Amino acid sequence: MRFLRNLSVASKLAVSAAVAMALLGTLVFLVVQEGRRAAEAQSGERAAVGAQQSAAAMVREAMAANTAWRGILIAQSPETIFREAEALRNAMEAAGAHMENALRAAGEGQAGSALAAARMELQSLAGAFTSGVETRIETVSRRDRGFFPAFPLFDQALESASANLPFTLNGDAREEVRDILNTFVASVNETRLGIQRFLSTDDPQAATRVRRAVAQGRVHARRLVSVSEGPLQSDMRRLADTG
Repeated sequence: MRFLRNLSVASKLAVSAAVAMALLGTLVFLVVQEGRRAAEAQSGERAAVGAQQSAAAMVREAMAANTAWRGILIAQSPETIFREAEALRNAMEAAGAHMENALRAAGEGQAGSALAAARMELQSLAGAFTSGVETRIETVSRRDRGFFPAFPLFDQALESASANLPFTLNGDAREEVRDILNTFVASVNETRLGIQRFLSTDDPQAATRVRRAVAQGRVHARRLVSVSEGPLQSDMRRLADTG
């Protein structure tokens, strides 16, 4: 479960995308404002209108890309991610084309400078989206290949350890191991629920809870193995390995 260490990557990329979208909107607002002033002065009216229209179209496509990105963040299968990624890629390509049209229409001046800066932000946004898609695909794929298949292995190991416990230890020693076992199982369940919540909502707090539960589970697993004896220790070691 090494991928758990990077659960917050998608959240960070989402924040970066939101910041980039806000900056793009601000820069395009400058273009529209200058276009209005140029139109009012009846100087370069046609070019100003063209720049406005292209800039507005660029923002619409960038927002469509952001909508596809949000779909990627909550997608639960590689197929859905690929479908949303295709929509995102098409929207970003269209946004880039509109940006180039706006730059040509705006020419030099404040509008041209603002659009040149917006183009750089758009390119950064495209790079963040690309990295985010790759991370999301890797996370979901590892979940399906490693996380979900581990469920039955852990459940089988838990059943075996729980069945052997009453026949291996007695009295206080048995109750101590039982308490540690219950605490360990609770940590594993918290990890399971946290991962599924994160993958469904991209909630950063869910990622934090997962990391905390994993750390606690490792501590309880070591205790579980150390206080067990004989054949029970082998059961507990297998349980710790699958958890």
